[in-house]
Amino acid sequence: MIFDAEVFIPVVAPRASVKSFRLQPLPAKIFNIALMGMASDVPIGVCREHTINCSTSWFLAVHAVVLFILMLGNTVLMTKAAMAITTELRSWDSSLDTTRSLMVQALLK
Repeated sequence: MIFDAEVFIPVVAPRASVKSFRLQPLPAKIFNIALMGMASDVPIGVCREHTINCSTSWFLAVHAVVLFILMLGNTVLMTKAAMAITTELRSWDSSLDTTRSLMVQALLK
């Protein structure tokens, strides 16, 4: 089954924060959605640390934020090129996962 973001848009669209994003210019939308993606990547990254690599749960944890960004981008009426930039900013944040995982391991000790 192929994921269809259109199914989940009614869940996100009526929220007040999403409605306020629609009124912003495109650079502000890109910046805000990238920040939300990075902020939601932290707890998912912590969950990903406790999964077996290349398992189903690991795959879902890796791609959950990308689906969230695509769903939010469709909701606030962003162009596909802008969503690609936002997803690229999120992948830059994922490159910090090694540092983040070391910090989490230090906190858990």
